[in-house]
Amino acid sequence: MPGPSSLPSLDPSGSQIDELSDGVKLNGGIIIDDVHSIRVLDPQVTRTSEQLRSECSAYVEKIQKFDSMVSQHLEVISRLASEVNKYKISTIGCQNQLESISKQRETQRLQLQALILEKSMELERLKVQNLSLQKTESEQQDIVSEILAHK
Repeated sequence: MPGPSSLPSLDPSGSQIDELSDGVKLNGGIIIDDVHSIRVLDPQVTRTSEQLRSECSAYVEKIQKFDSMVSQHLEVISRLASEVNKYKISTIGCQNQLESISKQRETQRLQLQALILEKSMELERLKVQNLSLQKTESEQQDIVSEILAHK
């Protein structure tokens, strides 16, 4: 089969046939490429389209990888958030326990202070009673001594 440059002009009006680097462009936009196939699109447009398709595929793959990475990160973040909430609840429980123990100790301290005050007052009362009884005993011994001395 003869090459594109050896093809006769198929244009009935006698207009010129354009020669392309990848083939021959006939009037009406029909192209015969370098392997003698009839094409509607310019080979450059076809190459550009293929390149764009390839770039789009690469872009889609990158977006899918990005989506996968985002999903993995979200899973990790979700797991960590769950773990943080677990520790947060545990910490709140410990804080409540400490507050309870603190309140119990304060109550116990107040009870012990009240008991100490009560025992101190009882001690003072017993001291006064002891002094009174010692005075009474001393007076009674004086009376007994006087009675024995008068006999």
